[in-house]
Amino acid sequence: MSRHELRPLVLDELEPVIELHRHTWSPDVPAEVFRRVYMQLLRTPWARGHVQILGWYEGGVLISAFRLYRLEMLMNGHKRSCAGMGTVLTFPERRNRGHASAMLRTALDAFAPKYETCILFSASGPRFYRELGFFPLPNLKYVLIRPTAESASGGKPARKRAAVPVEERLEAEARLYGPQDLPDLVSVYNLDVSLRKLGILRSESYWQHLFERERVGQMLSTYHAPGKDGEAEAELRTFMCMVEGQPKSYITVRLKKDRVQIMESPAESYQFQNWMLRYAISLSRSEEILRVESQVPLRSPDGEVRVLVRRDSPLMMLHPLGSGLRPEDFPYPAENFLWSRDRF
Repeated sequence: MSRHELRPLVLDELEPVIELHRHTWSPDVPAEVFRRVYMQLLRTPWARGHVQILGWYEGGVLISAFRLYRLEMLMNGHKRSCAGMGTVLTFPERRNRGHASAMLRTALDAFAPKYETCILFSASGPRFYRELGFFPLPNLKYVLIRPTAESASGGKPARKRAAVPVEERLEAEARLYGPQDLPDLVSVYNLDVSLRKLGILRSESYWQHLFERERVGQMLSTYHAPGKDGEAEAELRTFMCMVEGQPKSYITVRLKKDRVQIMESPAESYQFQNWMLRYAISLSRSEEILRVESQVPLRSPDGEVRVLVRRDSPLMMLHPLGSGLRPEDFPYPAENFLWSRDRF
């Protein structure tokens, strides 16, 4: 009889997992604050039906744990049920003994009859998960740098790029996202995902969960932000892109002192991309922005930014389970994918 067991944790078993999570990623946050927001995120309408904390027991003792997310993916135009795995943790005194590997192998075996594929966000690199049968999905990080900012280019002369064709400016305006925009946000996002190789479909309740998670993350960042006490390190905002009074797209940006990070910006044309990039630049906290970073493709708008640096930044990994999916099914470029928010 096996001494190991993988099962969902009940409420009174969560306390050590919550504290381990806090100690690992948010040690500056008071324990009572972290516990409150942790439970708050588990109780959103979407999380109650789509999120579980699974624990790995040895002889009745909790050793490791991870989160399971029940997702729906769109892959090459086909809907697939998907298990999302995240926050893989092992208690410090039990690490480096193969417990996490054993837990995930058992989980993958259990997922195979229920899900068509499995994904996870890897912050520690792909090697560990490759051994379990995962392969990294292509994900590029686009960085636009002003050539006059020596600190952004390491003091080296900026590399020249071919001139971008000048097109007629898009007549659009931005409006700060509000709850009334949720149906349009869902529609715009899911339409964009349908045009890509892979993406996570998002219902209204999932979007509400994501916004709540981002709000909580913003609040927690005030506990360990550098500089002024109580001042968040970064500011996250979502804007609707309006054309002739109708919502056509959106842009989510994270504003930092010397950079703007474009988290998501579905764009149906170069004009939209160009307009959204210009708008992101206009939101900069500093007069001379040093960097614009994005997980989605950016084109250098005329007269604004002249340097484009692109580097690999693997984030999401996929396990085919029984689907037969292969790495070659998901080729570059990165505009085939959209999951900037879906980091578990």
